[in-house]
Amino acid sequence: MACSVNTRSRRVLPNGLTIVAASVRAAPVFTAMLVVEAGSRYDPEGRSGLAAMEGGLLLEGSNERSASSIARAVDSMGSSLDSVTGYETTAVIAGGLVDHCAESMRLLAEVATSPALEQPAVDECIRRQLAELADDEAQPYDVCRKHFLKTVFLGHPRGNPVGGLAETVSGVTRQDLEDFHTRHYRPANGIGAVAGDLDASELADIAAASFYGWRGAGPQPEAPPPPARQHGRRVASVS
Repeated sequence: MACSVNTRSRRVLPNGLTIVAASVRAAPVFTAMLVVEAGSRYDPEGRSGLAAMEGGLLLEGSNERSASSIARAVDSMGSSLDSVTGYETTAVIAGGLVDHCAESMRLLAEVATSPALEQPAVDECIRRQLAELADDEAQPYDVCRKHFLKTVFLGHPRGNPVGGLAETVSGVTRQDLEDFHTRHYRPANGIGAVAGDLDASELADIAAASFYGWRGAGPQPEAPPPPARQHGRRVASVS
């Protein structure tokens, strides 16, 4: 099916969040995401995996709803809601029928900006992350990749897996997660994007209304320096 991008809109909200919107007249659906500079490159020393845990916990309850309430709201709309963390960023993504765009966008904004980070959810996240890391140790590709990155990047955050290491994940606390969210999940640190079967200006209005009350203060977090260029030959063996 051919699609047509009819109009586009870009604006910066008073809180600093950039909103971009595009009208795509292909089907009565929408896709929206919030992308923040909150990837694993910002994991503090000794807390590798923190960004990935934060991203996963966004869907485990907000200050207004429990995880089960969030899941029921998504199901009732026939929509989707997910989060993905990489080295550079974390993205929270929603999609569904355009009739539910406003409600879905409000829910996206809610989970991204006000996660509950309750202790039982944190404990379960640590348990699940450690189980996944243990599974990775049984996969030759994952073992090879982990040691390759560690050898090439020599202590730089780029050398750690996005999901972290068992020894760092096990030490993550709720306070670590709250501090990370405060530092990195801020309007000026993100971009909201939405595309769907509405005029771009209307889509931008929906996104702006969803994020208008989001607040964040303080200096922009500093990214780690680029990895140092390596010289000479290195040999690493894995037993």
